Amino acid sequence: MTYLNEAIPSDEYRVLEAIGTQLGTALSNIRHHAGTREGLAALSIANENLEIYIELATEAQEEERKRLSRELHDDTMQSLVLTLAQIDMATTRDLPDVATARLAAARGILTETLVNVRRFCRDLRPSLIDDLGL
Repeated sequence: MTYLNEAIPSDEYRVLEAIGTQLGTALSNIRHHAGTREGLAALSIANENLEIYIELATEAQEEERKRLSRELHDDTMQSLVLTLAQIDMATTRDLPDVATARLAAARGILTETLVNVRRFCRDLRPSLIDDLGL
């Protein structure tokens, strides 16, 4: 066993050096690949969490729109309709022309407001959404 005491020929030394360099590069690539995999896994989890958050935020927004639409319809519109009825009852009495004109103007404003509130309700929560089950 004289190999231990003999010097490595320069050709073999260069080959061994090249193999060592390639092994070092391969190990570095393996570490980099593992780090990339971990990063991708974390990114995937973050993406799933973001999708869940977006879904919950959208549901909350839709519920709030539904609530606002219902409140506008049930409370505000009912009050406006009742006020219109009271104006109509008041105009059946003998009133001065000025008062009749003012009541007619108020009735016009209330009627326009009712139309706008109905439109707001439809815009907040189109019935097509519920009809399609969306």
